[in-house]
Amino acid sequence: MVERLPADPFERIQAGLKISLERPMLSNELTMPGVKREDPDSVRPLEEEWQAARQRIAQFNAQRNWMGVLNTLLEMSNNDRHPEAYLARLQAAWLVVKLPQAPVSHVVIVLYNLLASLESGHPAAGPLAALANLMALHRTPDHPERELAQMQAQQMWDMAAHNLGIEPGSHFESWMERNGLNDPNSFVPRIMGMLEKMENRPWWIDKEAIQEDMMQQA
Repeated sequence: MVERLPADPFERIQAGLKISLERPMLSNELTMPGVKREDPDSVRPLEEEWQAARQRIAQFNAQRNWMGVLNTLLEMSNNDRHPEAYLARLQAAWLVVKLPQAPVSHVVIVLYNLLASLESGHPAAGPLAALANLMALHRTPDHPERELAQMQAQQMWDMAAHNLGIEPGSHFESWMERNGLNDPNSFVPRIMGMLEKMENRPWWIDKEAIQEDMMQQA
């Protein structure tokens, strides 16, 4: 029997976190920065900054300062020169959806950046665009940048179509319908399940503590 998700969009997203997928999103399916020979003197400060950011995440975890964790992950996500930047994007995407206080501007830019990182033909492309558009409609509705976030979320449909090699228009709309991208009961569990299963990769964030806090706030 298929478990039905709640009607409320936010409750639906929270419930989607608990549903697993047969096929996880593997880290090697994300676009990783190319390996270049760099001067050790230029690499050393980069690594020191990265480790300092990891330490800040550990401190914020201990303080249960989840917005501090998210902002640090956003900073790390933008560091394309570091080989673990894609891990920061994955964890930021999980966290930004999980935290109801994360503003719509954060939600969309995090999901946008993750979609831009996916390899061509990745099955998460469509669900990510669908999730971004759902969140743009319902997260922090009074936010001053809500309209801008909604426009950026709309652009993600074109990005997903390009990623999957599908022409925008009627073909893409038919593909959306066939793949349940008009139905949050279908796409929310799929994409959240992918983010939940970072196979063989460590989580820097304290997922258990985050979920515990979110349950107490519910």
